[in-house]
Amino acid sequence: FPDYGTALWWTAMLLTTMGSDYWPRTPEGRLLCLLLSVYAFAVFGYVTAAIAAYFVDQDKAERTA
Repeated sequence: FPDYGTALWWTAMLLTTMGSDYWPRTPEGRLLCLLLSVYAFAVFGYVTAAIAAYFVDQDKAERTA
């Protein structure tokens, strides 16, 4: 990597599984893309947890009935 910022950007996109050949090139664009990818990652986790909680509650209700 040519500089630390590029290495940091590559690592952040790898951790949020946003691999792509088309990435923003400006620092402002990269910041916006990073914020959007972290937000999307968090929303996905929230939805997954909500679905899991629903099924856990259903299982608990069946066991107590």
